[in-house]
Amino acid sequence: MASPLFDLIQSQLGPNLESQLAGAVGLDPANTRRALDGVVPALLAGAAQTASTQGGAERLLALIREVLGQGDLVGSFGSLLASGSLLQLGRTILSGLFGSRIDTVATAIGTQAGIPASSASSLLATVAPLVLGTLGRQVSQRGLSPGALGDLLASERGAIASRLPSGLAGVLGGNLAGVGAAARAAGGAAADAAATGSSWLRRALPALLALLAGLILYSLLRSPGPRPPAVSSPPPISALSLPGGAQIAVPVNSINDQLARFLAEGGGSLPKRFVFDDLNFELGSTQPTAASRATIDTLAVILRAYPSTTIRLEGHTDSTGDAASNKQLSQARADAVKAALVQSGIDGGRIETQGFGAEQPLASNATEEGRAQNRRTELIVIAR
Repeated sequence: MASPLFDLIQSQLGPNLESQLAGAVGLDPANTRRALDGVVPALLAGAAQTASTQGGAERLLALIREVLGQGDLVGSFGSLLASGSLLQLGRTILSGLFGSRIDTVATAIGTQAGIPASSASSLLATVAPLVLGTLGRQVSQRGLSPGALGDLLASERGAIASRLPSGLAGVLGGNLAGVGAAARAAGGAAADAAATGSSWLRRALPALLALLAGLILYSLLRSPGPRPPAVSSPPPISALSLPGGAQIAVPVNSINDQLARFLAEGGGSLPKRFVFDDLNFELGSTQPTAASRATIDTLAVILRAYPSTTIRLEGHTDSTGDAASNKQLSQARADAVKAALVQSGIDGGRIETQGFGAEQPLASNATEEGRAQNRRTELIVIAR
């Protein structure tokens, strides 16, 4: 099944760029080729699924404009790849397209290609600006509105879904109807039917579909069985400009959104406490998950924009297990976040760390919900 968008992006990823990508993520070219066969359709499916509602299409267009604001990323992809400057932008894009599902997407691609999920995540983040840059060219050349952008992606939904890794068919393969098509269906099925020609079958199709929908609805209402789970939309994106010209696009009310606004406004008393909303670690370890790297990388961008800000990172656990081990683990996790920030160029002297284990719970440890609240990392602004 043909997919012009997929073919266009693949044509830009020639052997030279594939070799560069392989070197950037530490893979051999053959594994990189196999992984790209899952990366490109996954990114297109994420974009199509995001654009399946009016609000989602507007958020996607905002992300695309953010990419276009960085210059011609498609034309300069090779040189930018060599500089390593695409990764942060790519992780911001992944957060906007997939939200909390980044790890799921990376794991499915890694399984299909026979590579670690962390490498698949890095490849996704590196290629994401190229994919959105290509969509941006279509938006600019055709003057696409959010609805028209949704229609463009929806027109290739079958071809995109057919190329997804098997583990993602249920996660990204559905809900790819375009917002423009949905609006037309809601506003005038009769007009669409009249435009289809003289065939009696085509003229009767809307009525037949309506009858079928009624029968399905009646069956569902009569049946006590479980309903299919709703597909959650990605959170709205906040696009912020930082001192020095840096720009970030983060989920609204996320820790990085709140922190950037707090530092920009300059008001409020210190110390100021924030709880990380998307910072998770591999079970029983100090290794942040692949999805959490986007949060840490964006935090580094904010701290670079406000060089006089100093912070303290506090680690907390629930009460499960040995108290001394929990305290040691919480300290190690806070130190791991600091190390990642230092690796991103932040002066370690600006960052304090402290692990409290289970000593400062936010909720009761008697329930799973309470324990989940207590397993957290906090950021405290000490000075700005």
